[in-house]
Amino acid sequence: MLTAPTRVPLTVDTGTGLLSGVRQVLSPNFDARPAGATPEVLIVHGISLPPGEFGGPWIDRLFTGTLPADGHPFFRDLATAR
Repeated sequence: MLTAPTRVPLTVDTGTGLLSGVRQVLSPNFDARPAGATPEVLIVHGISLPPGEFGGPWIDRLFTGTLPADGHPFFRDLATAR
């Protein structure tokens, strides 16, 4: 029997602008936000890397610019992405 997942409300820490209670992986791949601009959307990535493989270090490595091009044939074109 399938059961519905437990829903946990997401809250934003107004001091930092980050989601509370979730793991954060800081990325060097960002640009400065223009003065006075406020975030209007939150994007949550739900991906596997390589395709169909969940878990492991590869998602963190992709978003931190440390994905090895030789780690998997699929990584060759992604390794230099920003």
